[in-house]
Amino acid sequence: MGHVGNLFREARKRLGLRSVEVARLAGYSNLPKGIRRLESIEDGSDIFPKPEVYRRFLPVLGLEEEEVLRAMADDFDELDQPVPPRVIAQLNAFIMFPVELPEGVSLPQAIAVARRVAAEKGWTVCVTLSRIRGLYIWPDGKECEGYGLPLTNSPFLLTLQNLYRGKTFKEQLRLFKRASRLAGQQRCQRADQGPTEQRL
Repeated sequence: MGHVGNLFREARKRLGLRSVEVARLAGYSNLPKGIRRLESIEDGSDIFPKPEVYRRFLPVLGLEEEEVLRAMADDFDELDQPVPPRVIAQLNAFIMFPVELPEGVSLPQAIAVARRVAAEKGWTVCVTLSRIRGLYIWPDGKECEGYGLPLTNSPFLLTLQNLYRGKTFKEQLRLFKRASRLAGQQRCQRADQGPTEQRL
């Protein structure tokens, strides 16, 4: 659920308001849309809501933007805690799969495996450092640490999935290509800063 979700939910409950009442007071003429947006914040499916979305609810819930930003920072810090390493090979924007690792492998060992796979197979490989951060390794040996993981349950891809709803396949593909290009630029600025220097 997260800190932001808890903040919104507790504020609404403290005021004794239902989601529909909050959406109405926030000025949504399309109440189902307002309810969905509020509930997606409260249940944590929208981890980092856009300012134009959450700001509509602040006056109704009696919250300050600074409180929301602090809660977002706490959520971000929790998501960015170290996790056991996984290695994901990325053949292209759509085909990715885990590389098998021995039980209890250390991070340096996982990075060594990823470097070998990238060089031998000619694939881009990612080693997970947290739930939202990875070390990307290219077949030419370049490396870059950045935010965004090639995993179906990453916040980045969950956001894309939300954007896809109601879109045609062509529109989805265009969105995915644009988002992938932007994520790639953010991740590394093409790895010119050297390994593990880029922290976005």
